[in-house]
Amino acid sequence: MSRWHSLTDDWLSSEHLNHEGSAHEAFSRVFAALPAVEPSEDFVRRAVQMAWQAQARRRRVTVYAAFAASLLGAAAAGVAAYGLLGETSGRLLATIATTAVSSTGPLLLAVTIAIDWWAAMTHVGSLIAGVVGLPQSAAVLRAMEVAGGGALYALHRLLRAESGFRDPGPLCL
Repeated sequence: MSRWHSLTDDWLSSEHLNHEGSAHEAFSRVFAALPAVEPSEDFVRRAVQMAWQAQARRRRVTVYAAFAASLLGAAAAGVAAYGLLGETSGRLLATIATTAVSSTGPLLLAVTIAIDWWAAMTHVGSLIAGVVGLPQSAAVLRAMEVAGGGALYALHRLLRAESGFRDPGPLCL
């Protein structure tokens, strides 16, 4: 029999004999002797997986409920509009549907043209990146950087020098 089993027997006998002080001490010794229970890696993995699935399920249910509520609200608004407008509602609904359908053509055309422009600009950008990435371009860029640094240094030296201006005379345009 393991150690905590014998301590449990001592505790139970102390409880049976109504020795309060020794029963409390025996009880604390029983729990101190119990082996620690660690969850297995498989249990932890499954618990985390189930928690993520529950969270994903909650999000899906929330999205579906919001979608259903919006459809219900739209249907209720349509029924209310139909009831309020009476016989003119048929023509009004037909006009709204015709306007909505006829405006999608130019919108789709504009989206298509925007996507074509986007594709063209990304192609131009990749071509420029290819040219800049060439070793010759890197050498030219480095030479321009050195020339620019030299020009900046010369300008700095000119501005620091005390230069005197002689009288230029009257301004002539």
